[in-house]
Amino acid sequence: MALQNALAQIVTSLRHESQNTQKENHKDSKLQLLEDILHPNFTAIVKMYDAITTGNTPEDNIKNITDMVHEIQDDLTGSADEHDTELLNIIQKSGMKSIFECVHDISNKKFIPNYEPDKVPLEEESFDLRAVDIEFEKPNSTLGFTLKMEYGQVKVARIIQHGFVAINGILSAGDVILYVNDEKIDSNYTEIDVQALLQQATGILKMKILPSNKPPRLPMDNYFVQANFHYHTITDKLLPAKSVGLSFKKGDILQILSQEDQYWWQAKLVSRNGPTDFCGLIPSLVFEERRRAKTYKKRLRNNGDEDTTCKCYPSKMKSMKHSYSSVSTEISSTLDQYEMHLYEEVAQVPSFDRKSIVIISTPYSLRKFLVNAIVNRDTGNFLKPLEYTNNTNGLTESNIKRAYTPTEQLVSEIQSQIFLTVSKYDNFYTCIKEDSIKEIIANEKICVIDVEEQDIKLLKRVIFAPLIIQVRTQHISVLREYSNSLPHKHKLQSLSTHIKESDRILSQYGHLIDVVVDISPTRMVENILEARDKFSNGPQWVPASWVY
Repeated sequence: MALQNALAQIVTSLRHESQNTQKENHKDSKLQLLEDILHPNFTAIVKMYDAITTGNTPEDNIKNITDMVHEIQDDLTGSADEHDTELLNIIQKSGMKSIFECVHDISNKKFIPNYEPDKVPLEEESFDLRAVDIEFEKPNSTLGFTLKMEYGQVKVARIIQHGFVAINGILSAGDVILYVNDEKIDSNYTEIDVQALLQQATGILKMKILPSNKPPRLPMDNYFVQANFHYHTITDKLLPAKSVGLSFKKGDILQILSQEDQYWWQAKLVSRNGPTDFCGLIPSLVFEERRRAKTYKKRLRNNGDEDTTCKCYPSKMKSMKHSYSSVSTEISSTLDQYEMHLYEEVAQVPSFDRKSIVIISTPYSLRKFLVNAIVNRDTGNFLKPLEYTNNTNGLTESNIKRAYTPTEQLVSEIQSQIFLTVSKYDNFYTCIKEDSIKEIIANEKICVIDVEEQDIKLLKRVIFAPLIIQVRTQHISVLREYSNSLPHKHKLQSLSTHIKESDRILSQYGHLIDVVVDISPTRMVENILEARDKFSNGPQWVPASWVY
């Protein structure tokens, strides 16, 4: 009624002024406003507004808004005024009747208290209007969701992509669990208790939930990573639920479907035939880095090592490594062992021939022998880049590109970082420039090169597209047989040391190595070329930086 009273005062004032206006025989804006206010359509709207805001419709007013609308329609029917005709057309449109009925219902009912979504009390009367009953037959597999405690309520923490719940659209992240098979979930229940109820349930599973207002996020379909560590769900005490964890091995390809959770990603294993059906939780990059850094830092302190900052945090180590020149290969290798290469983004591409072959192995003489043997096998396809060295031995050998450089000059050039790779053996340096490799590739030949293990990351670029091969063995007898085939001055010393060094290289740089070939005194070159052909025939997973 407040609006009607206010308008009545305005009408009285306007009528007084309109009498003076009529004497002057012309209309002004105030007179036109008076006519508009007194129009039956406007007064009807005022009555509707007062009825809604007060919630108590006076007896002298029309209580049923739909009846009011019918009266307005009767008044407007047959009117020649174009405005009346336009209003009549609006009222008669489909859907307007429902709107009027809704306004009537609201004006005669009390509103439900507006609780904050995360603090809805568990009293039954507060969620009757929003609660949803769910009933489905429990599958033999896992349901595909995890739970958490929040504000004294048990909520759905995450939905596993492509799981039973996700496929059928049963739950959403943030839903509050109110009942499980007529068992009321109050503040005395924890997420572990509710998980136990769900696991024990058989047959038809009934649930009552309070739906979340959060919109669902779309899954990620084209994000793949290569795992560079082993992960077993059985031994992970921090995994939210063992049944939804995904174990994998070093070198496995994973399709990441969701990174919404900061600590646990959702992923699938990728086989030769594509992604598998099971989607599970794996530790996120940030979570696994922090866990490993914390564990390693504790181990260092137990061993009396106080300098743990750089050794536990990759960003500190990278800035420290850049301060050393490429001549400090031992320092660079030492820092490499503290880096964490947990996941690497990869992309699948059709089969293609790699532009270069990179051989790494211990002993040093073995990789030199293999590079020369491969080049001599087919000089029409394989070439070796020009080497700069301070070693005068072997400068006259055929098909071996070597350029002698005095030691002082060579060290100076190494410190100036004009070489891409630097190898050191018995105080002799062997260096290769980037342009020398590019020249071979530009001539559509395959560049064959051997490097120190810490330099392979410099070659793992799309411009070189290398196939990185490690030649190694775990058997002393095989290594001894190879050593006996060498001239007396080149025979290997301390065979067990070479095997341990090979194991270290594979452990530390395995994420960069494409193929591992066993040492064979008679068929090593053939094994390398066969491995290359097998690797090239079929789709290949390459670093994403090669594609995007």
